[in-house]
Amino acid sequence: MSARTLSTLALILTPARLLSQDGAQERAGASSRSEQRTAFVGRGFLAVRAGKIHLVEDGRVLEHGTLLIKDGRIQAVGTEVDVPPDAEIIDYGPDAVIVPGLVAAHSPYALGWPSDRSADAGLSALDGFDPYRVYADALSSGVTTAYLAPAENRLIAGTGAVVKLGGARAEGRILNPLAAIHGAIDASARNTPGYWEPPVPVAVDVELGYARAQLPKTTMGAIVMLGELLDGAANPRDERFQADYGRHAGPSLARALAANAPLRISATEAAEMRALLAFAAQRKLPLVLERAEEARELAAEIAAAGVSVVYRPPYAVNGPSADRGKAEDDRWPTFDAPSALVKAGVRTAITGSSPRDLFFSARLASRGGLERAAALRAITLSPAEILGVAERVGSLRPGKDADLCVLNGDPLAAGSSVLATWIDGRSVWVAHEEERATVLEVEELHVGDGRIYRPGQLLMRDKRIVEVGERVSHPRGATVVSGRACMPGMIDALGHLGLEGSRKVPATDFSLAALVDSGDTVDRKVALQGITTVVLSPRGSSDSGAPMMAYKPAG
Repeated sequence: MSARTLSTLALILTPARLLSQDGAQERAGASSRSEQRTAFVGRGFLAVRAGKIHLVEDGRVLEHGTLLIKDGRIQAVGTEVDVPPDAEIIDYGPDAVIVPGLVAAHSPYALGWPSDRSADAGLSALDGFDPYRVYADALSSGVTTAYLAPAENRLIAGTGAVVKLGGARAEGRILNPLAAIHGAIDASARNTPGYWEPPVPVAVDVELGYARAQLPKTTMGAIVMLGELLDGAANPRDERFQADYGRHAGPSLARALAANAPLRISATEAAEMRALLAFAAQRKLPLVLERAEEARELAAEIAAAGVSVVYRPPYAVNGPSADRGKAEDDRWPTFDAPSALVKAGVRTAITGSSPRDLFFSARLASRGGLERAAALRAITLSPAEILGVAERVGSLRPGKDADLCVLNGDPLAAGSSVLATWIDGRSVWVAHEEERATVLEVEELHVGDGRIYRPGQLLMRDKRIVEVGERVSHPRGATVVSGRACMPGMIDALGHLGLEGSRKVPATDFSLAALVDSGDTVDRKVALQGITTVVLSPRGSSDSGAPMMAYKPAG
């Protein structure tokens, strides 16, 4: 239908949400006030309110809750928080939802060129982190913390780190400088090019040599190499070990192992994961499985081994479309692995090809059977626990960092979008004014031509209706207002507002606009009854006619 067939509306809400001019202005200005008031954060207490607050840690969801923040930390959270009288208050409105800042268990922000050798733990992801870069793509998606991968496509690619993607102090943004020994035994690690080191100094009687093929080429070859690397770390001066893996492989791996960093190894197939589980049990090493596409059938084994999983759905949001094929042995992506892992008791984090894909990846896992509360935990608290930073981020409780993601709807609803992102009690990203719109979600939407949507939604932008239907677009930063029913604004075709006491008829060229006051009490009472247009006319009559004017009583 044409979006312009409804230019004005009357919204019938629940008694507790009766819409008034003051209430509408307060709700519409909530986000803009947040931008103005963030300047006061740090001077004292700050209270942030929303219609729902997901604590995540204990699974509770607070209705009309408040977060009390001071010095970047959460001081209290609840429905009846004692807010100091001098505290700054930011109320996002009854339809907003607050969740902990998302924790991305994978990000490409520090990816470097992999080492020439198949194993080199000396490459640190932290060295590639740029604290001055604005990570707008992640912040606009509610992501506040991210794991930095050093490189890819190597058996041992380096060491990963955990950082915050925003904050006032660069040094305070490093949460875990050595979070994992990052590597892979899947197909990505089996294509390391040959290694060649030219002789120094070059002489005519010295052979230049040739590139030596580097392992691994198979899954078991990768497991054997991991064992040799661990043995070599204990004796890095061994000449044979240095010849096979280089002079730096042993000392760098020994330093990472001494820091108790877990092995974080990418494996996609069940055979690869079984081999890793057996290896970790034999060597008594902490292990984190990454990708784990076929982990569903190994859920019980993974749980018994006490191994955590960083699951990455086999789907790239921005990748090229793939023809999955129709042959009997062609594999189509499935998304039920997280559900099976969580049911078995495995600590599971969900990630995507990019941090901005976290909500989408969680929705895919939810489609695969994962409960919505568990899906939200898999992109907040569970990755924080796996990465060793749960004492500061991942959930909302007193003592933790005030990292927040403010949404305009349910976290896992496809139409929800981020209104604001907070790090350490400061707003680091806010939806721009031009991106803001208003979405009405009602049980009954009366279009006006006899059609009724049950339920119905309506999108408004720039004072115009742009979309009507059972489901409409929810632009980033849109304000969502819920109610019982919505209908076109009623039109009073013959009204005498302000002219009841007189029967005088002015000349036809008289402008009735001079009689209209935007703050008129009577007009406001009429507007609150759902009348959005009034045709104003004098009470008397005249042989020469009388002027008439149509106006909006609450415009």
